[in-house]
Amino acid sequence: MYRKLLLQVLIILFCMAYHGLITEAGVFRPKPSSIVLADSIIAAIDRGDSIIIRDCKILGPLIKTGTEERADTITSYIDIRHSIFSDTIDFQYCYFIEKMNFFDDSLNRAVSFYYVTFGKDATFSGTVFEIASFSGCTFGQAALFEKARFSRWANFSWTIFNEEVNFSLVNFPTDYQQTIRFRQLEFLGRLGPEHWRGIPITAWGAWFIRTHFKGDVYFDNTNFGGYADFRWATFSRVVLLIPQELKKILISWKQLEGHLVYERSANYGLMKLFEEQRMLDDADGVYLFLKDQERMEKPKLLRYLEYWLFKMPFGYGVKPLNTLYLSIIIVIIFALFYSKPYAIKEIERQFWYQRMRRLSQDVPNSFWKRFYNALYFSVHTFIIGVVSNWNPTDKYLINTRRIKLFKFRTLSMIEGVLGWVLLAVFIVILTRKFIR
Repeated sequence: MYRKLLLQVLIILFCMAYHGLITEAGVFRPKPSSIVLADSIIAAIDRGDSIIIRDCKILGPLIKTGTEERADTITSYIDIRHSIFSDTIDFQYCYFIEKMNFFDDSLNRAVSFYYVTFGKDATFSGTVFEIASFSGCTFGQAALFEKARFSRWANFSWTIFNEEVNFSLVNFPTDYQQTIRFRQLEFLGRLGPEHWRGIPITAWGAWFIRTHFKGDVYFDNTNFGGYADFRWATFSRVVLLIPQELKKILISWKQLEGHLVYERSANYGLMKLFEEQRMLDDADGVYLFLKDQERMEKPKLLRYLEYWLFKMPFGYGVKPLNTLYLSIIIVIIFALFYSKPYAIKEIERQFWYQRMRRLSQDVPNSFWKRFYNALYFSVHTFIIGVVSNWNPTDKYLINTRRIKLFKFRTLSMIEGVLGWVLLAVFIVILTRKFIR
């Protein structure tokens, strides 16, 4: 029995040793602080070995590319840290199945990941790039660029981020002649506040042209260096935009409507920025959004009163068409009231009588004729307040055995007051629009 147990232990130990030998044989792991040829790394990738490099200097160009029709599949796990690359890196049209880590490296030449697909996490944290192209890339999982540094030029156009994106504390170029481009991207995951906080993006500007953000987006205390271009960008969920030291932003209220996060100081900053750029309609959109959010913080009764007394009729002083439409509706409603028989009577002046006697004529029995006369009376009453040849009667709008409400004479007075108020407000809002 002891022999059988000893034999089993020996077999297990042999299997473990063999597995360790096989595993180590499939790993390319040069000694730290050594010089490594880039061709040896490419050879290890071709064999499917895992690449683990620490504190090395890599000589020669690291080039492995596929084609647009057929991507080059790379099965190796790549983990390179604290190393210096002396030449270019080119992985165009490649598909990385395993994780790729370039951590705290110095990539002092051109780096191209043009139309590369990263199946798992891709980490470039702390890496220094001189010229970098991630154009057309697809990040299947996390894309981590925390504390990375782009010293000259970077391109992230047409890139798709499916999960977490971390650009926290990234240093982009600060010279106006250098640039960073984010154009026609797709952010399918969440771009959270911790991922963009404190990013100094180039003084020349940050481009997010035709970028599609499918997750939540928080540009919290992000320094775009004075210029941000979001033309034709779309947002599927919420966006927080705090324009820190921005001098110009190309984005419209239509893009932000329904997605902007309420943050009072940030929203006021965005409104002021729109006003400085003479994007007045967009500034009005942000202003209405702010007033709406402030109204929602009030008690329910005040909230509804403010809606019907200030937002709906006047648009908080920035929507003259609201006042115009309300005026038209009031005129038509009162015209329908005056269309009732004996609501108004026409006055015929007969100057051949000595005392200028007035004879009243009834409104015709036909509804449409009555409505035409009533509309004429309503428009005059609303605009002028006096109709020379028509008189409202003392009849009641609601007249039953028990209830008698609203004399037509009283209704005409109410309409006249509403007309003067609404017309005055309309002229003030319209004048403000023209002055601006």
